[in-house]
Amino acid sequence: MDVLAAVGAALAPPLHAPLALLAAAVVLGTAVTLPGYASLLRRLERECPSEFERLGRPSLWMASPERSLALQRFLYFEAGRAGLSPSLLRLCRWLAIATPLHVGGVATGALWLLVASLAVASAR
Repeated sequence: MDVLAAVGAALAPPLHAPLALLAAAVVLGTAVTLPGYASLLRRLERECPSEFERLGRPSLWMASPERSLALQRFLYFEAGRAGLSPSLLRLCRWLAIATPLHVGGVATGALWLLVASLAVASAR
């Protein structure tokens, strides 16, 4: 067991690296996607009021999981059929790509932090 702990400690990256990745993923992802969603919601309300109403009048701070899921379903599956302007459709497609990258970056950083923390703890 001591050999395994020593190998884990030797291979474990320092904890500041996963913390930096996690912080960068949260800050950069939020800085990129939040203005995109704000623009999408403003433009949907102005250019496609019936679609905005059908989605339950979504906002940046979703009050219910149903509205949040309805907006994500719209982005991934329905935006191409909704008769949106080309620029609004491009925004929807961009958000459909940026959102999973943001979530994936945060999940990767959190997982890396967990693994590194466990490796350092088991080495002690």
